[in-house]
Amino acid sequence: MKHGILFLLLWLMPLTFLVESDGLEPRSDAALLLTQARQRIASDDPVGLRSLGETDKTIDWYRWLRGSDRLSNWKADIFPAPRGWGKSADETWLVFHKFQLVEELCDRVHPIVSKENGPKLGSEIREDVPVPFRIEFHDIQVHLKPEEMLGIFSNTFTVKRVNSEDKALWMRLNAPYKVTRAALEGKPIPVVTFTGEEIPELPDTDFWVGRAGGVVWLQSKKPLPNELRMTLEYEGVIWQKPNDRIGRQYALLCSYWYPHIGRLPAKHRVQITVPKGWVAIGQGELQKEEERGEEYTATWQNDLPVCFFSLVAGPYQITAEARSKKNNRLIRMYQLTPDKARAEQVVEKTTRGMDFFEARFGDYPYSHYYLVETPDFGYSGLEAYSFTFLDPPIMMWACTHELAHTYWGGIVPNTYINSIWNESITQYCDSLLFDGNKDGSRQQGANTARASRTVPVGAANVPRDGVMAMAGYMRGGYVMEMLERELGVDLLMKTLKTFAQERRGQASEWSDYERVVNKVTGRSYRWFFRQWIDIAEFPELSIASVTQRKSSKGGYLVEVALKQSGTSFPFRLRLPLEVSNGDRKQTIVAVMSKATETLKLECDFQVKRVRVITDDGTTLLKKTASFEVK
Repeated sequence: MKHGILFLLLWLMPLTFLVESDGLEPRSDAALLLTQARQRIASDDPVGLRSLGETDKTIDWYRWLRGSDRLSNWKADIFPAPRGWGKSADETWLVFHKFQLVEELCDRVHPIVSKENGPKLGSEIREDVPVPFRIEFHDIQVHLKPEEMLGIFSNTFTVKRVNSEDKALWMRLNAPYKVTRAALEGKPIPVVTFTGEEIPELPDTDFWVGRAGGVVWLQSKKPLPNELRMTLEYEGVIWQKPNDRIGRQYALLCSYWYPHIGRLPAKHRVQITVPKGWVAIGQGELQKEEERGEEYTATWQNDLPVCFFSLVAGPYQITAEARSKKNNRLIRMYQLTPDKARAEQVVEKTTRGMDFFEARFGDYPYSHYYLVETPDFGYSGLEAYSFTFLDPPIMMWACTHELAHTYWGGIVPNTYINSIWNESITQYCDSLLFDGNKDGSRQQGANTARASRTVPVGAANVPRDGVMAMAGYMRGGYVMEMLERELGVDLLMKTLKTFAQERRGQASEWSDYERVVNKVTGRSYRWFFRQWIDIAEFPELSIASVTQRKSSKGGYLVEVALKQSGTSFPFRLRLPLEVSNGDRKQTIVAVMSKATETLKLECDFQVKRVRVITDDGTTLLKKTASFEVK
């Protein structure tokens, strides 16, 4: 009864409608399961949490919880399944949530199912579950209040239907942001926030907005129109070091501070208001800036659809700038504490990188590229396509990596839900192609094949996890160099340029790049992507024998009997075989495609030793071999 009275009172509030559920004594299966889930969270018991699943494998995401992601930092709430999404009209869902760091998997949603042994959690409603709508454009007003660490947001976004399914508009918005008001086509509609152990009384209106953890949806009594315009107003005290923060030193937002559908790309305009004396930088091109009293406002617009929106603001100074030679792009450095010498070095390298990438992958999509130092950012950084922010210690070597992301992640977007394919391609383009392996990416990539624990490159999707990062960045970059060995550098560059052209503004995966490779080359490279992207198996190689005889040309014909094992099927291997005789060495690349095979080589001298090179970007082996010829 108390919830009904609360809702009636809130109906009388002008423009804003908000219902929050107090905790009541559990009276339902859903409330009982919520109590159990909260107990597991409070005791930091991820293994016990697994027992709440319908099967032993229902809740397997807990295996990737690390550091600040530990279970005790999470919360859980229940809410009614949005219209058209549940298997029944009265189905209840449970959401596990916490602050969702950028590019991380979070807000785990599970339906509650009835079983003989009590209520259980069913299979996860994934973040990339197909939704019959797409957000096309966001018009966002952001007011940052550093003294209060507060951000106040008003976001009006346009939505279009993409299929005829009769389902609610299902979105995500980072959990710490409290939705305070909603409107549809400019008309206010109720907001119901689910935070208790019972479902509150629901509005008897045509439309209302639901909010639980990091999910938000538009509920309706009838099918939604093919196009709609929706407004959400929300706010939050944001201090999530090392990521998002609104503070006196500077402000940075990069982690889902806007509603989105499965992180799919969208265009946006953002108006950022900050204290006078600050700089405010958003994505895209600067549209307008003005000062009013003690505040400064900058408006930015990004007409390239991207998956991740970012902004940065603070009392920054311009400490260096230059123009690229090819297309006159403005490269500029912003610092809180000026270090002109270092700023000029970073700008010079970034300018060279701009010319290098534009010559190979096509035109850069903005007039400028800004580098913004963000101290105390956890020895890390993040691409924002028309700018980047980086912790000062890594600014010099990471500046061109983030610039390359404008192509791989920006022009061709990646949601990071399924894989971090763009990190693989970026690592190859920057560290290996542009920077000549100065950071040792090649050797680190090769070493992952001998690691005790790894994942397929195509399944690496949590960049902060060390195992996934090594697979996605280092081995992925190494595999791209292996593809270069197959195609040649010119043809590989053509595949990448075509990829950027054909997948512009479309969320993409390894399979999309594979299709481009096949199209450009006129051949199927399914075997390559199956071996090196889809699985995490690596051959063990042994040399059974080496025989040689003089050839009619004056050199030697060498036969090397090889055997590969340790994989579920024989791999096609491009093997760099180093043959040597004292001071004389020669590397001969041969192809092996069977479990056992004898490779015939021609050598200029009599061979005393044969070994397989494993870290030059040609092949990946778990165990290599060498053979001394007696």
